[in-house]
Amino acid sequence: MNMTTKWPAVVRPLALSVMATLLTACAGLDQRARLLPEEQGIYASTGEQLVRLNGSPEWERETWAQRSNLGPRTDFVIYHPAVAQLSGGDAATAIRLEQVSWVRSEVAADGAVTPVPANTWATSRLEAFRVPLEFQRVDLRRDMLVAVPIRPLQPGLYSLKFRTAEGVYNTRVGIGWPTVNRKDYAAATCVDRYPGTGQLYRRCGQQPLAAASGGLNLYLVTPQAMASQEGRAMVIQGVIVNESDTAQPVPPLSGYLHRSDGQVLRRWQFAAPAAEIGPGESISFRSEVPDPPPGAHSVRVRFIGKSDALRQ
Repeated sequence: MNMTTKWPAVVRPLALSVMATLLTACAGLDQRARLLPEEQGIYASTGEQLVRLNGSPEWERETWAQRSNLGPRTDFVIYHPAVAQLSGGDAATAIRLEQVSWVRSEVAADGAVTPVPANTWATSRLEAFRVPLEFQRVDLRRDMLVAVPIRPLQPGLYSLKFRTAEGVYNTRVGIGWPTVNRKDYAAATCVDRYPGTGQLYRRCGQQPLAAASGGLNLYLVTPQAMASQEGRAMVIQGVIVNESDTAQPVPPLSGYLHRSDGQVLRRWQFAAPAAEIGPGESISFRSEVPDPPPGAHSVRVRFIGKSDALRQ
């Protein structure tokens, strides 16, 4: 695929034809003329302009302002030789549009939870965030395909992936992204990462770490450094949620500072601010680690005792 960094020239509008193998009720599908590119690539089409989406990493950073503030009726034009070989079902597999998710934590196989760096975003491939597409062929251009979201796109961050035999083209766009409330968007798309598992990402509400009582879930936020008259300290904060329908006792907590290779540099114990949590309620906890050792890379907090087990 041509990865040039200049904005594409545009030829005259051409009519579109429906890929009938994908659509069972296509009478109402928009058949408007569109601006089409002269150079191979992946583009966003607003009906009035084409915006190229793929390029070098440096080019993508420089052009993010143009690609992050598109409108809700944005379609996508894929111009590539591999498009000519796609049937209806193949197109739906090769071209995928989804909301980009905010990654909150990483959950280890033993149930330990580590917060990831702030502002970590990922394509989770969860069906909840996938945007259904309809596909239109371009008359006389078998190497060009238009992907049309079945409904107007909500404000947010989106990933469009196009898979070919030679590799995967991964592009990102924003729909009104400069004005989106990032906190609300992160909460709506929140996922946790589970390395080494068949399902790498799960929605945050499915995090399976629970206490032995069978109802307490523990969540961490990113640790913060703090300076005081006594010296440096690291502040560990989080929330314990009782997701059962009965009150639950809160076990003591154990914190760990790890090096990047997993070695434990420091371990300490502390108590939550309440001995019991009512059904459906939550409490926040905080622990300060004075003079954290050099090389501390990640933090883990877990319930002490049998509560380390994963809920299946």
